Amino acid sequence: MAGLCEGGNEPPGSLKAKNLEKQITRRKTNEEKNPVNWLKIQWLRYTKADPFTIFYKETLMPFSKLDITPTARRGRRVVNLSNIVLDRLYAGPRPATPAKKKDMLDLLPFIPPVSHGFFQSLQTSSNVRDIGPLEDGEMDPITPDVNL
Repeated sequence: MAGLCEGGNEPPGSLKAKNLEKQITRRKTNEEKNPVNWLKIQWLRYTKADPFTIFYKETLMPFSKLDITPTARRGRRVVNLSNIVLDRLYAGPRPATPAKKKDMLDLLPFIPPVSHGFFQSLQTSSNVRDIGPLEDGEMDPITPDVNL
């Protein structure tokens, strides 16, 4: 994601995608003009050779192709996706509960020493709500529900 926001080295999941979503066209049919059911996709493949193509499988059959080449929409120019500014999702690191940090520190013997500093420097806050483990099929309440 380098070059897409200030700083350039943002961890995955720390940027808002709203500006990007406004500029892309949601594809509903693949190259064979068959409908794409995003909820049934089981396997995605991206290749450097085809940067604007998503290869996907809904079953064990061969890959289907979905062309995502930016195109001009009614009255709009083609957008250069590298010029879209992505805002930060959070102002800084998100704190963990003290109990969660304690659990992570208890696991340090199983973590390579090079990573110990990260876990020891985690910020904690008693104001953070621990949502516990998610049940099968349950959505993360922090992550917005995206309808594709």
